[in-house]
Amino acid sequence: MVNLLGGSTSTQTVDFQPSFGALDLAVPLIYQGIIAGFAPGDTIDLVLTPETTFTYASNVLTVFDGSIPVANLHFSGDYLQTHFTLTPDTAGGTIIGYTS
Repeated sequence: MVNLLGGSTSTQTVDFQPSFGALDLAVPLIYQGIIAGFAPGDTIDLVLTPETTFTYASNVLTVFDGSIPVANLHFSGDYLQTHFTLTPDTAGGTIIGYTS
């Protein structure tokens, strides 16, 4: 598991392979890095960030609280919007998962 308390530059990549497991983002809206190798069983926790909806287009997963974007996550790889899942965590945040 990796905990990121701040942001990153767009040149940084978090690679979930092999068996990386979990990424916690304390301030997800300012995270600008690339997420690679995200697979079923991996999770991203948007710490203290509630969600209501999301969109996925052009390799960017945007998570919204109402109409306000709370995260713009850039993915590298072949993903489908219908395979992303959002569920509440136990501390008022959101867990992003991916199913096959």
